[in-house]
Amino acid sequence: MKVIIIENNLRGYVGHFFNMTAGIKGSLERAEIENDVLINQRARPKLCSQLNAKAIFLDTSYPSLMESDQAAALQFYGKRFAESLKNLNPLPGPDDWMLIVTAFQVQIYGIAIYLETLAPERRPGVIAFVHSSNSQTTPEHQKTWRDATEKIVSTVGEKRFLFVCPTQQLADRFRVALNYETLLWPVPMNYGSPQILKSRKLNKCCQISAIGQPRPQKGFRLLPRIVLYTKIRRLKVRFSIQVPSASKLRYIKYIPGIDSFAGGRSFSEHLEVLCQTDILLLPYISKKYAETVSGLFLEGAAMGCVMVVPSNTWMAQQIVNNRAVGVNFSEPSPASIVRALTIAIDNLPQLSAAAMQCTEYWWQHQSADAFVKHLLSATE
Repeated sequence: MKVIIIENNLRGYVGHFFNMTAGIKGSLERAEIENDVLINQRARPKLCSQLNAKAIFLDTSYPSLMESDQAAALQFYGKRFAESLKNLNPLPGPDDWMLIVTAFQVQIYGIAIYLETLAPERRPGVIAFVHSSNSQTTPEHQKTWRDATEKIVSTVGEKRFLFVCPTQQLADRFRVALNYETLLWPVPMNYGSPQILKSRKLNKCCQISAIGQPRPQKGFRLLPRIVLYTKIRRLKVRFSIQVPSASKLRYIKYIPGIDSFAGGRSFSEHLEVLCQTDILLLPYISKKYAETVSGLFLEGAAMGCVMVVPSNTWMAQQIVNNRAVGVNFSEPSPASIVRALTIAIDNLPQLSAAAMQCTEYWWQHQSADAFVKHLLSATE
């Protein structure tokens, strides 16, 4: 059996695309399972070399979601996706599986188009890992999800198409929307070496990190006021903040106790930031994350960080379930978030000790190794 790992959104180190792809590849290799990695044409050469990946895809998945005519977009981008696959060498076989790490309608549809060019007895199975609600709640998006699912099932059969979600809420939503069986699997996160936990210790000055892709739904624009209000209340705290390379917010680096860096960092540098973090701040808009996982939350929880997250989210539920430790904020406003941060700062020693007690859950049950165990069991 070979697993063909597909992540057409992977171009750099920022975000979950690299983390999950690298995690799955590493876990498959430890299990001595042959694999190929297919990523975006704009991926950095160093990244391609690191993953031994083939950079073949023209598009990420997101432009198709922006089109006003979703049915036409599914056809157009699906065919472009299939074109990218046409020169695969060697060809996949009936014992192989194509795994879409960040699955959207267009990749599922495109793979179906590609597999129609193979003899039925040569077609591999397909696994779609859907870890975001990504607009499927609108009727037009629901229709394209159904169209893509029906096409792939007609191509490979029900037993050879696995639709996988990381949360029960997402699985239930898609099961109803598609009238198709959905499976609940772990998130394939890569946390590096477990030895990294041995270096964890509290900083003399509380270190707060707000890192990851700085998007509006992640509360990025709130950060200047959050930083200023927090520094007024607790002068000695330090912040590490990730900003876009051309961001107007880069001026915050001139505030004492602020380390701001532009763009992405390598995976090892990213883990180093997390290891130096006492409190991981995720000032997200709760509506966007009610049923969706956050890769940064998983990484922070696995590293023993104290979390500050929005209430009424999957992240907040993990704290309620004693799988992570942190403080929730009730609304995405600087005042609400600073109140939560202040509570976390004032109670940091006991919260941090409790957070370290929760790390094993993430390494054992929400990791690439746990994901691959499900994959091997389902594909036997």
